[in-house]
Amino acid sequence: MKGGPHVGRGQNPRAEWILAPHKPAQSNVFLAERAVLSTWECLKWSICLIAIVRTVGPAFRIANFLTGIYLIVLSRFGLDQPLVFRYNIFLADEGTSVAHAFVANACLVLWVLDYCFLAMAHFFTFTKASVHWSWFDSVTGGYQPHHVLSSLLYGLWVFTVAAVGIVSTHTFLSHAWRVRNVWFASLLLSQCFNLVVSSVSDTIEVGSQWGTPKASRVASVLTGLRIWVLLPMIVIFSVAFAALL
Repeated sequence: MKGGPHVGRGQNPRAEWILAPHKPAQSNVFLAERAVLSTWECLKWSICLIAIVRTVGPAFRIANFLTGIYLIVLSRFGLDQPLVFRYNIFLADEGTSVAHAFVANACLVLWVLDYCFLAMAHFFTFTKASVHWSWFDSVTGGYQPHHVLSSLLYGLWVFTVAAVGIVSTHTFLSHAWRVRNVWFASLLLSQCFNLVVSSVSDTIEVGSQWGTPKASRVASVLTGLRIWVLLPMIVIFSVAFAALL
């Protein structure tokens, strides 16, 4: 296959081409992108693992979204006392541990940042805010009405998904902290596990040759920051929050 990786006898040409990593010019690669590409180099030798993660990663993200929708609908129409925003997570009561209050608030802030970065990365990828960083021109599409409209609709969708995720995370944290509800803490840890798997799926998208960097360098950097900066901190603070209950 001209221009592609070498394919030996008995190997699947399509599989080998899929596993060929996307490598931007070294002078233009940011540290966050280098870290993601290094992770991709470790993962690419198992095509079975890649296929599984690519399938279940988005599914876990959809599961988180549907859980948030269920909580909001149940809180609004199915319960006498609402679940959503029932407790204030930012103000510590008397007798509340300062350390636990700090961990709870830091955990919420990290989750909010992650959802915002995720929404922006998906938006920039969809609008193809490409390698030249001229994201405004890419979003407006040269001021073509249909492109502007589709960008606005997609932006509304991804930020709605982010808002639902933030609301559900606030609900998990507030109920687990204020009333020591271990079931909501379990939901938080489950959401954390889903985040790890879906982030590995994002790593594959950044590393593949037709992946995120080809559509948008802005999205590529945001994804790299999510995976190598926010994700470890979210896991640490979420587990610490559950352990303090």
